[in-house]
Amino acid sequence: MFSNNNFSSYYKTIIFVIMAILTIVFISKIADVAIMFFVAFIISASVLPVINKLKKHMPRGLAVTLVLLLVFAGILLLLIPLGMLAVNQFASFVKEAPTYIDKFDEFINAKGIHYTLAQYIDSASLDNIGDNLSTFAGNILSQGLTAGKLIANSI
Repeated sequence: MFSNNNFSSYYKTIIFVIMAILTIVFISKIADVAIMFFVAFIISASVLPVINKLKKHMPRGLAVTLVLLLVFAGILLLLIPLGMLAVNQFASFVKEAPTYIDKFDEFINAKGIHYTLAQYIDSASLDNIGDNLSTFAGNILSQGLTAGKLIANSI
């Protein structure tokens, strides 16, 4: 029924399919780590020419330290203004949230739907929402600073 040559090709095909499935499952399990290694490779490949040029004038360790400090400073110079902009926009949204809710309520009532948000949201909770969100934002900021210190210390 099966010749040795056909059985061997079926055997090889089955083994190949099983190995392909196992490889896909394995890659899906380590995708996050693989992406981090890829990003690290891209960063190291992009700063290598600068480090090699600086290595002619100073020790390699000092050149690497200098380049990494400049990269981190550049990242911070980009992230700090963006973070402040996001915080300001979020604070503006929180401040204007009652107005937006009232406009939404008027829109719903104008469409003939007899529904008011006041049934579900009391005005006292809207007055306290700004305080609660500012406390929440402060907690996020302090946790971010703590995480940044931890990362800087580990580096």
